[in-house]
Formats: sequence, C-alpha cells, structure tokens
Amino acid sequence: MKPWWMKWIMNEFMAPSTKKGSQGRDTSQIESQLKDTRRFTLSLYAGDVQLSMQLSRIESWDFDVFKIAELTNGHPLFTVAYDIFTKFQFASKFKFSDSKLKSLLREVEDGYHTSNPYHNNIHAADVTQAVFYFIATCGLSKYLSDLEIFAVLLASILHDYDHPGTNNTFHVKKGTTKAILYNDNSVLENHHLTQGWLLLTKDANNILSSLSPEDYVELRENVIKTVLATDMTHHFESLGRFKTKVAGAGVNANSREDRMMLMQMCVKAADISSATRPLKLAQEWALRVMAEFFNQGDLERESGLPISPFMDRTNTSIPKCQTGFIDYIVTPLYDAWSTFLPEVKPCCSSLKETRAFWERAEKEKMPFNLPKPPSLPSSSSPLASSSASSLLSPLTGPSSLSSSLSSSISSPSAVAAASPSSSSSSSSPVTTPMTSALSVAISASSSLPSTMSSRKKK
Repeated sequence: MKPWWMKWIMNEFMAPSTKKGSQGRDTSQIESQLKDTRRFTLSLYAGDVQLSMQLSRIESWDFDVFKIAELTNGHPLFTVAYDIFTKFQFASKFKFSDSKLKSLLREVEDGYHTSNPYHNNIHAADVTQAVFYFIATCGLSKYLSDLEIFAVLLASILHDYDHPGTNNTFHVKKGTTKAILYNDNSVLENHHLTQGWLLLTKDANNILSSLSPEDYVELRENVIKTVLATDMTHHFESLGRFKTKVAGAGVNANSREDRMMLMQMCVKAADISSATRPLKLAQEWALRVMAEFFNQGDLERESGLPISPFMDRTNTSIPKCQTGFIDYIVTPLYDAWSTFLPEVKPCCSSLKETRAFWERAEKEKMPFNLPKPPSLPSSSSPLASSSASSLLSPLTGPSSLSSSLSSSISSPSAVAAASPSSSSSSSSPVTTPMTSALSVAISASSSLPSTMSSRKKK
C-alpha cells in the first residue's frame, strides 16, 4: 500500500470538476457536491486510513482537530483548509491553480506561531472547520453566495495570522509598535488582516487574481469586516444587533448588510466554539488558553504592568474563569445563533456538559497542570517548501494535553492555578463576574468571528 503522501503527490493534478459553479445553486446541490468531493478526499488520503477516517468527519461537531494535527505532523490548517476549499470547488469557480492554493495555505500555516499554546495553527484549523460546519451542515449556505462563502472561509484561516500570544490590552499598555501602528484600535485584528493579505499579493499565492474588480472589492471588504468583528471589545454590541434582527424583522437574504452580519456572527461563533465542543476537546482548549493567559501575566509582571484579570497564575481559579466565560459570553451567543440556525442546538448540549464539569472541578478543587506548548514545526516546516519532496519529511506532532486533566497531577504552580490564594496580588484588579468574563473573552479572542439562489445584491 502506498503511503498517504505518495497518494497526495499522485493526486497533485486531480483537480476538482471543471464545471462552472453557479451562484444560484440551492442547498440540495451543495449537499450533492459535498458528497461527490468526499470521494476525492478518500482517494487523496487513501494511504493513511486514520487520516482519511478523521477527515471524513469534517462535517461533524465532534471533529478532532488535535488528531488531525498529530496525523499530519503538525499541519492541521493546511489539511483542513485544503480539504474544505476542494469540497467547495473554489479553484474551478474562481479560476486559480491548485499550486497557488497550496502555496498560500503553506505560508499561512507557517505564520501561526506554534509556541502559542492556544492561538496557533490548530486553533485556526478548528475555527475554519467550525465555519465550514455552520455553512455545510447547519444550513448557512442558503443565505450566502459563493463569493461570500469563499470570503468567510478565507477570513477564518487568516483571522489570527501571526498572533503573538498576547492580547490587544497588553500591546496598548506596553505601547508596542503594533499598538502605535494601529492607533490602539483593534490592534491584533488589524495586524492579522494586514500581514495575512500581504501573502495574497505574492504571485505564487494569489488565488484572487482572476476575480473581477467588483468581486475583488466585495470579497476584501467581507474579509476585513469579518475579521475586525472578532475584536471582543465589540462583542455585546454585535450580539445585541444580531438578536434584535432575528427577533424583529428577521434576516433578509437579499440584504448585503444582513448577510455581512451573518458572516461576522459565523466567525465569532466559530472563534469561541471551543467550549461547545465535546467535553474532552473543550477541556484541552481550556487548558491551552489558560496557559497562554498565564504566559501573558508573567510578561506583565516582568514588565511592571498591572496583571490582566485571569492572567495571574498565583491566584486564578481555572474553573471559575471557564464558567464565567461560558455564562456571560458563549451561552448568550450560542442561544442566539441556534435560534437563527436550529441545527446548532446540539452544540449547546455539549456546552452544558462542559459547564457542569467546570462547576464540579471548582467544588472539588481539582488541580490542573498546564504543560508547555507542544514542539511543532515552525519556519522550517516541510510544507513551507514548494517542492513535492518536502511532504516526505517527518516532523514531531503535537502532544495531547488531556493527561493534564487528571486530578492526580499536582504541583505548587498547578494547585495555585486551580485555587486562588488567600492573599491576592496587589497588581491584580478586583473584577465582577461580568467584567471578568469579558476580560477572558477579550484575552481568549483578541480576534475571535452552498449558496442561495441568484439574487440582486443590495
């Protein structure tokens, strides 16, 4: 049996159907298209049964992106995004070559820092899959055009590009170059967009070169507004507008403004979806985000800056942090999102189970160990090379953090992280549950975030 990478190379020129995609496809046509492209996926990864089986679940909410990262030697974003772009036959619709898509995805993934426990290429792949799930499985596709689906998926892979592992507040407080460049306004979101879009200006990566001037302007506007909406400082305002729209006149599929709101809510829901995943996955993401919080808290302490809420490892309760985030940020958004898309409701069931776990963890004072981030390939990534032979080089995959959930693991720092000390650090501000939850949201998501019938766009 040929190894999976050989199958990949053999299928290098197995382009999707060259039949032009119509902007007027209905949902049944999308479902048929996805069914057809599953055969392509199975052929592409036929040499690796495990990878093929995992990717076959890409339309499910229990999709395990950590397993994908492991099976692809640390390249989940490339694998997930390539599979999804292939399913939608974007190369055929928007007339770009397979080589340009692969080149872009390699560079995008290489720009995510694997030293970040949370904001890394695994998170980007997870968000991209969640966006795909909302579009393909939950029925969002009937509201969006092909160009808009293309834009929202492009936004998802770029939404945290070159994330430094610290949030907007840190950059503003420290007066970093990024904060100065973007005038303290959505600092990281603007950075992700600018640096990510620069990749698209390279000829080898330019999958937009065949778009008409009008389509290019529309797509760029959609990507920009979608990524900027992931700045959690605007969370309650954005959610309020969406709830008012759904409860009132309803979403008008012929209104470009309403469709823009849907794209923004789609990526926002995907960006904070970790708590709604099956419990095992939700736990892993929670420990990763807390590890990144504490890393920032350490930097703030070393810099003489006030330590941000929930980022002081000496007095932060991980369970309280998580239940607050679920109660004040995730649940209200998913209640509204599932009201609009009823197919999202099963995600809310997982959310209840996860919240119950953290509530129990707080009562039992479970200790949690936050290990260092996994050793993953970075700038020397084989997939960053354009040569086919680069796909053959073995790399160290990510190690699971699930073992850190065992209550038998105990260390001074772990216990301190799980149980607040009696004496709070003077540099840690006192916060209410609501402000704490918002602080967590802003920290966790310094960026957060198939077609309808033909229609005239307003």
